[in-house]
Amino acid sequence: MIKTIVIKSKYGEFDLLIDEEDLDLIKKGLFISKDSSPSGYIRFAPRISRVNFIDGQPHCVYILIAERLLERPLKKGEVTHHIDGNVFNCTRKNLLVCTRSKHMFLHTQMSTLYMKEHFQESSNEKIRLLKQILECDIQNISGIYSII
Repeated sequence: MIKTIVIKSKYGEFDLLIDEEDLDLIKKGLFISKDSSPSGYIRFAPRISRVNFIDGQPHCVYILIAERLLERPLKKGEVTHHIDGNVFNCTRKNLLVCTRSKHMFLHTQMSTLYMKEHFQESSNEKIRLLKQILECDIQNISGIYSII
């Protein structure tokens, strides 16, 4: 049975989905970590609370669940992918362990499928959407678009 746990943090409220069998992993609490990539992408993730640190480290809930099911720690180069793209859906059926390269390939393919599904509009409509998303003007220079 799937449980919804509301996590309140300084970043807002987040709903964590977790299988009942895995509730013991979070019994001492959770917190939300905020990570950002060099490109500026911000991501929030559910982690076990400081009293549950393993080797002094705050582990992501989904990694602990994956390791429990594999009955071993993740190997170097292995990552946990959320099938539905929701990092807060930590249900067993939503987790996939794969290599980092397969994970990148998977995200590339998913992005391509998303673009095909959602951006079938005309070229002018695509440019309008880009302008809206980027909040700046885009100019066509010799067949290539440039942000101005």
